[in-house]
Amino acid sequence: MAFTHSDFDPRKIVVADVKTAYLTALRSDSLYIHPLKDYPDHEKFQDLWLFNRALYGLRDSGNLWDRSRNKTLAAAGWVPSSVRGIWWKWTGKPEAPTSRLLGILPTFVDDFAILPIDSSASVPSSVPTPPPDLFPLPPSSRELPSEPPRLLTAQEEKAFRKRLGCLSWVARDTRPDLSQGCNQLSHHSSAPTHADADYLLSLLHYA
Repeated sequence: MAFTHSDFDPRKIVVADVKTAYLTALRSDSLYIHPLKDYPDHEKFQDLWLFNRALYGLRDSGNLWDRSRNKTLAAAGWVPSSVRGIWWKWTGKPEAPTSRLLGILPTFVDDFAILPIDSSASVPSSVPTPPPDLFPLPPSSRELPSEPPRLLTAQEEKAFRKRLGCLSWVARDTRPDLSQGCNQLSHHSSAPTHADADYLLSLLHYA
């Protein structure tokens, strides 16, 4: 994604878009391959094919794409910043007193989205705060409980641990979402409460 100033034309980023990265990356040297055995008239092709594209299976394919991307960004006026993987665009020399930052471009993703960084557009929109009841949080996350949680009886604890163990075993390799919930409950298995038991039942219903 690219964070750009309000007066930066987002259409200029089109030249840096990524299209089938490993198939269109520029290659600094030539690569010759044998024709495929199942290719029609394979015997007629005695010479090697000249192959000028990078493939996933090539050892240097990642570097090929990086060089191609960096060359494309440099041609569009972007320069690498002091942070590895981050490029930026200035009106003049980077970080010069007379230069103004136009855009910041992380290269960790292959699809670019234009987001404004102009303070006049972003700061006022972040000033208003939503009403406190617009997105209510669970009471446990906002205030301390008025009374200590009720612990399960010995028989209820045994049933709780048995259900938790069965669900953990089933969800371990098949349901990462349930496995995460089981991991959270396992921290309370030594002294489970009624709230933990209700949470476990909700996981079972969710499954």
